[in-house]
Amino acid sequence: MQEPEPPAAKRYLTSDATAEKLGEICAGNPNGIMVHRDELMSLLSDLDHPEKASARGFFLTGWSGLDGYTFDRIIRGTVRVPAVNLSLYGTTQPSRLAGYVRESIRRFDDGMVQRLQLLAWPDCASEFQEADRYPDGEARREAHLCFSDLSRLDAGAMGAEVDEFDGPSAVPFLRFAADAQEHFSEWRADLERTVRGDDMPDPLKAHLSKYRGLLPRLALICHLAGGGYGPVSHDALRQALCWAEYLESHARRAYASTSLDNAEAARLIWRRVRKGDLPTPFTARDVYRNGWAGLGDKDRVAAGLAALLEAEWLIAGRVEASGQGGRPSAIHIPNPKAQRL
Repeated sequence: MQEPEPPAAKRYLTSDATAEKLGEICAGNPNGIMVHRDELMSLLSDLDHPEKASARGFFLTGWSGLDGYTFDRIIRGTVRVPAVNLSLYGTTQPSRLAGYVRESIRRFDDGMVQRLQLLAWPDCASEFQEADRYPDGEARREAHLCFSDLSRLDAGAMGAEVDEFDGPSAVPFLRFAADAQEHFSEWRADLERTVRGDDMPDPLKAHLSKYRGLLPRLALICHLAGGGYGPVSHDALRQALCWAEYLESHARRAYASTSLDNAEAARLIWRRVRKGDLPTPFTARDVYRNGWAGLGDKDRVAAGLAALLEAEWLIAGRVEASGQGGRPSAIHIPNPKAQRL
């Protein structure tokens, strides 16, 4: 007799898995899997290493939930994932996120940062106020009931359509209702004018351009979570538009944080100047070769020096290199007026 295959485990969540193992989980859970990291930067920084290039590519593929991926390994054999569907959830500190956004755009610019779309950068209240109250049990019960219903969702019963040319792994979809489609088209036209203009940095344009797909997904979530059936309603679209407006404001804050990171590097350099740890004049190499905390990266030091020069706390100069054929070295002289502040 042929040995029966064990039933596939229904998975919703994982915290730490190699790309190959994650591929196996995705293959057995076509509706998707969430990767949860309490400290998100530990995962994203790991994917920055050159030896993790294939894993980084796998995570990039999982953003749309539509693209297939095939692993071919000697030990594991062949693992075919018809549609990689990944969600990523985690938290981090604002300073670490600012540094990651800047470095990822500079080193890769492959859209990894732009895929962090449900990004919230909340303000921390200056005053502490204790909130000692019991959780809202009814809201928690309704939330779990919603999650349970969505996990058992029958797309056919919801009136979803399937593209006949996509084959057996086709993803069911719902269309907008007529009034919702008209409103979405107007919003899409405004978005296209924004991302095709010259009024914002290219990384932020790339981020907002992904709202073409984000908004319909949010509308679908609102529609289904509200018990909707058939075409996605106008009410669900309005909810999604409010959500997208909130997310855009936080995305702008995240991309603007790169300048805050430069200011932090400038502050660290100026502290060394005031303490007398740097010669007068000094070069960028004099800063990063010491390996001081926050000043070990050449590009971060250069950004901090540029900020100090722009604020006129440093005066730029050049000295001719010794020997023939050498390039002059850039030197930096503390502004006496700034030192008296």
